[in-house]
Amino acid sequence: MDRRQAVRKAMKSARDPGKRRLLNAEQYALKIMANAFYGHMGYARARIYDLDIANTITFTGRTMIQKTKDTIEKELGYSVVYGDTDSVFVKMNEEDMEKIRAIGDRIAKHVSDQLPGVMELQFEKVFKRFLPLTKKRYMAWSFEPTAEGWSEKIDMKGIETVRRDWCGLVSESTRNVIEIILKRDDPKAALKYFKGVIDDLLKKKIPLEKLVITKSMSKTPRSYAGMQPHIELVKKMQMRNGEAPGVGDRIGYVIVKGTGLLSKRAEDPLYVMEKGLEVDSQYYIENQLLPPLERIFGVLGFSKPEILGNGKQMFIFDAIKKQSAPEPSKEIALSDSTGFVCKRCSRFYSRIPLVGLCECGGEFVFSSPLGMAETVVVA
Repeated sequence: MDRRQAVRKAMKSARDPGKRRLLNAEQYALKIMANAFYGHMGYARARIYDLDIANTITFTGRTMIQKTKDTIEKELGYSVVYGDTDSVFVKMNEEDMEKIRAIGDRIAKHVSDQLPGVMELQFEKVFKRFLPLTKKRYMAWSFEPTAEGWSEKIDMKGIETVRRDWCGLVSESTRNVIEIILKRDDPKAALKYFKGVIDDLLKKKIPLEKLVITKSMSKTPRSYAGMQPHIELVKKMQMRNGEAPGVGDRIGYVIVKGTGLLSKRAEDPLYVMEKGLEVDSQYYIENQLLPPLERIFGVLGFSKPEILGNGKQMFIFDAIKKQSAPEPSKEIALSDSTGFVCKRCSRFYSRIPLVGLCECGGEFVFSSPLGMAETVVVA
C-alpha cells in the first residue's frame, strides 16, 4: 500500500507520457496484488483461507463507505451521488476546476481525520459528466490533476469497448458514441452518428477490414464438439488448398450473406475480396453493433425501435432522418428488414406472433433503418 501511494505520487509529477503510463501500470499491478489478498482469504483451498477475515473486509468496506457518505452530507453539506467499493462521488455546484480541487482536498482531509488506522480518503479526479449504466458500470469524462495541469480522458468501468469476438467497427463506433454523449452532451447527435454507421453498413461503405472478427484456435478442428465460425472456416480452407491456420493461430473472418447456418457463412476476408462476396449487414447490425450500444442508448431512454429508426417516438428524429437520408419508399430489400412494426400502435416485434396480429389488433409492416415499408423485395 505504501509503495502504491509512492508510485501514484510520482505519476502525478511525471512529465513524460511514456513514464506516466509505466507508473500507472505499476500502481495498478500493486492495487491488484493488494485486492488479491481478500479473494485469497475467501477461497476455501487457499493456504491462508479465513472466511471470517474475508467477511470482515467486506463488512468494514461497506461500513466505511456509509460513514464517509454520512460525514460528507451531514457535516459538510455536500451530496454523495454514487459510491463504489472504496470511493465516493460528490456533486459539486461549481464550474471552476481549481475551486473544485480545493473543495475536494478539504473534504478528503476532513473525512481522513475521522477514519481509523491507516485509512485515508484522497481527492483523485473530477468527472465533468458522469453516466451510470448499472451498479459498477459507468462512463465519465474525467479530469485528473497533474504537474502540467489537468489530464483529460474518458473513464469507463464495466464497459468493454474492445472484445475479441467484436469486429473493429464495434469498438470504433462504441468509443465515438461515448465521446459524443460525454463531451458534447448530445445523445441525439450520438444516435444520429450511430444511424449513419448502420446506413453506411447497409450501403456497403464500410471497409472490409473493420468487419473482421478474430478468434484463436486452441486445439485441432476435429477436437471442437460444436460448430464455431472460425473453426468451420479453417475446415473450408483445408479443403480448398490444403493449407490453413494451425493450433494457436488467430483466425480472422467475416460473415457473408447466405441461407446456411451462421458458422457455415464465416469466410476468409481475402477470399471475400477475390470472389466479390457480400457481407451479411444484418448480422453485423443485430449481433455486433446493437448489443453494446443498445445498453448505452437504453439508459438514455431510447428503445431498440428508436435506435433502428422505428417505433412510435420516431418523430423525435424526423429532422435528423430527413437530413441524413431520403424518405423511405414503401418497398425495401429483404436484407434491410430489421423486424416488424404495428401500423396501429407502432410496437416493434422481432418476429410476428402466431396469431398474425399485434396485441392491439393492428396489422404489421416491415421495419428498416430507413423507416417502415409495406413490402420487401428478395434480391
